[in-house]
Amino acid sequence: MRFADGARRPAYNAQIAVAPREGVILAVAMTDRRNDAGLAAPMVDEIVERYGRAPQNLLVDTHYASAEDIAVLAAHEAGPVKVFAPPPTEREDVKPETLKRRVRLRAREPESVKAWRRRMATPEGQAVFSRRKSIERINGNLKNHGFGFMPVRGPDQGQSHRAVARPRPQLRDDPAVAHQGRLRRLSKPQRSREQRRRS
Repeated sequence: MRFADGARRPAYNAQIAVAPREGVILAVAMTDRRNDAGLAAPMVDEIVERYGRAPQNLLVDTHYASAEDIAVLAAHEAGPVKVFAPPPTEREDVKPETLKRRVRLRAREPESVKAWRRRMATPEGQAVFSRRKSIERINGNLKNHGFGFMPVRGPDQGQSHRAVARPRPQLRDDPAVAHQGRLRRLSKPQRSREQRRRS
């Protein structure tokens, strides 16, 4: 996986889906991609595989669900999923031709993507998305218990270690699921800088 310093190292990101109100992890997936973009649909598929149904709402960061993901999830075979994610910021100081092209592209978007844009422009949509921040306490709890950086070999072991921290809850009638990625796993044991200093 490529790291922030540009180097490639054997590592994985743990992607977790959380029920923010209950504070429990619903699903875990491992990826060697540094970029989370376009992983929303596979995570919902993981939830469906585990629980037999899709969440009604999915709260994710801006680039985690692409426009294609939003359209696919709106017509998911296990039930429609409403995505709550802030639209990407767009520059306004561009040429008039660029603005016209943007308007033309928006006009050709699927209705589900247009509905997402309208939804996120409302106070109600912002209020639903604000629950996304509660996932940070889950991350803090996992990291405080040693699940933030674990020297394991391969994605299967990483997923098994993450599953230890995950109870198996029942989905509520109106679930909202929040996603968080970038909890790094090394694919082969390596000592931290502090451990090397101590030895």
